[in-house]
Amino acid sequence: MLIYSRELLREKMIDAGILVVVMVFIGIYFPWWALAVPAGIYGFIRFERPRAVGLATLIAAVAWLAPALVQDFETGFRISSRMAKLLTLPSPVFFYGLTLFTAALLGALGSSLGAHARLATVRLTRPRP
Repeated sequence: MLIYSRELLREKMIDAGILVVVMVFIGIYFPWWALAVPAGIYGFIRFERPRAVGLATLIAAVAWLAPALVQDFETGFRISSRMAKLLTLPSPVFFYGLTLFTAALLGALGSSLGAHARLATVRLTRPRP
């Protein structure tokens, strides 16, 4: 069982709130690949925490799914059913699962890239003996 301090939980909630707002905004107004940018920035800032990639992955998936469901609901779920037929999926639910996986992978790769970039800059700026 993991036990977190109140300060750490508060910090995680603030990080999650900021990421949700930024990623939902980006998901609505920018291309699909732009979700990797805030995930990468978050991974660069919070590289010392191993859960940074997990949080960015989860939030990217939620931030992708929320606007997609709202926009699809406005069209009467025509878009998802047509895309499911185009990809020969048995149901639009599988199409949502596929897009959710794509968003989660995009968030994980962006955050991981940011964390690795930070580690590389830390190693390069460290003085050599």
